[in-house]
Amino acid sequence: MIKFILNKKSLMTFGKWSLILFSLVLFGVFVVQYFIPIIAMDPPTQVDDIEVTLVDPSDNAYTNGANFAYNVSWNAGFGEPTNCTLFGTFTGTFDANVTNTTTITNNEYNVLNATDVTDGAYTWNVYCYNATSHGNYSSSNYTVTVDLTNPLIKYIYPTNNGYFNSTNVNFNVTLTEQNLNTSVNVTVYYGRVSVSDYSDTLVCYGTAPNYACNKTKSLAGTINEGETLKFLFNTPDLSGRNASNGTQASPLTAVLDTTAPPSPTDLYPTGN
Repeated sequence: MIKFILNKKSLMTFGKWSLILFSLVLFGVFVVQYFIPIIAMDPPTQVDDIEVTLVDPSDNAYTNGANFAYNVSWNAGFGEPTNCTLFGTFTGTFDANVTNTTTITNNEYNVLNATDVTDGAYTWNVYCYNATSHGNYSSSNYTVTVDLTNPLIKYIYPTNNGYFNSTNVNFNVTLTEQNLNTSVNVTVYYGRVSVSDYSDTLVCYGTAPNYACNKTKSLAGTINEGETLKFLFNTPDLSGRNASNGTQASPLTAVLDTTAPPSPTDLYPTGN
């Protein structure tokens, strides 16, 4: 009786090659052992049938709109996606918001316009699927802060079309903004000839959404008694929404008047 016995403990691998030890037993008597080389192939690479990548807004970004862009690619063997749906926490729970109504382009920029979105922080993702029910989300959800409201600058000093009484002028505004860009705050542009002559950044105090912003600047040598100062205020928020009070074409104005009125004389009726 002849037996071939595989010695599993003697299995050795070198790169793609494996050596398997066999033992030959003839009529119950051990005869010989030998190795048989066997090539070991690499396992096949797993390819997802649909791959979704979130593009814009980027993760943890601020956006001033409700447009969400993604890139989708697919394995041709599974068929192209028939639909891509935006999911998000726009209503408080992670749920479907809107589905594409235009043709999906393979491996290119696609956009979904969210509905019923208000200012706030949200989690979002995109799910794409085809007619054979193959589908996929992006591998990670993104977080975004939506800001659909422009900043508001008001209660300005110097008063527009008014007067100020010192060459040390305190530029002062109040700002209403939920997502203040603290690296910019509010910028004042000012000058006698043009608002683009000078500029400086006001310092803002407070907490969102209410701030008071001010900066004192010396105008000595810049403007003289009775002359008109032209100025405007501007701020962009973190989402890129912008607010201005005054424009370069139509700036705010105020006249420097440091002279006190004369004491009254010849009062009538006269006192006793």
